[in-house]
Amino acid sequence: MRSFRYNRTMQYTLPLLTSDFSYELVRSAKRRTLAIEIHPGGRVKVRAPLRTSERAIAAFVAEKRDWIDKKRAELSTAAPNLPRRFLPGERLSYLGQEYRLDVQAGRRQVTLDGDRIVVNAKDFEAARIQAALVAWFKTECERLLPERVGVFAPLVGAAPVALRYRHNRRRWGSCDFGAKTIFFNVTLAMAPQDLIDYVVVHELCHLLVPDHSPRYWREVARVMPDYEVRRRALQAREAVYTLY
Repeated sequence: MRSFRYNRTMQYTLPLLTSDFSYELVRSAKRRTLAIEIHPGGRVKVRAPLRTSERAIAAFVAEKRDWIDKKRAELSTAAPNLPRRFLPGERLSYLGQEYRLDVQAGRRQVTLDGDRIVVNAKDFEAARIQAALVAWFKTECERLLPERVGVFAPLVGAAPVALRYRHNRRRWGSCDFGAKTIFFNVTLAMAPQDLIDYVVVHELCHLLVPDHSPRYWREVARVMPDYEVRRRALQAREAVYTLY
């Protein structure tokens, strides 16, 4: 069955509140529950089953208003979604903790030193600093992720034949169902462990179900009942956990 997308933006006003906002409503025949997503810039998206009434959706949004305002406020103080310049003092995340970038001349090497990520490079060219950081985060993923996969694979009931790591802009991970291979984005090492674990479970469950059908999400929920909370948290920080 096809999913139907409502492209119009609905304006819902709650009385006695100091601020109003618009939200995008996306309906799907496959969805069974209501969900709210807060995206960079404070954009609010509500996902709803195809036949849920607008009255019920508006009531759900009203009930979650405090949470929505809180998350939008957090995003307003987060780092803007601007291209990185890789300058000294720039903020970078590693396992959910914030560090200052320190760039020094020398043979290519990346180290942690207190509250700094220190990059030694031949020169201060942004592309060279980026390449050094991508290589370092890849090494960290190779060190950290096999252990997390080992923790969750028995719970999921499926294990990959191989793990691969690459740097891309759009995906935290992907699964080649036929080859039983999981690919992880190297910038996943920028996120805290609870969000890393969500991506691990997400991809492991694709070894059982290759699509995002209700059956797939039941498998994810079976292993990680709070996966929706983690997924929303990862979406809210996607502009921070990036090397672009």
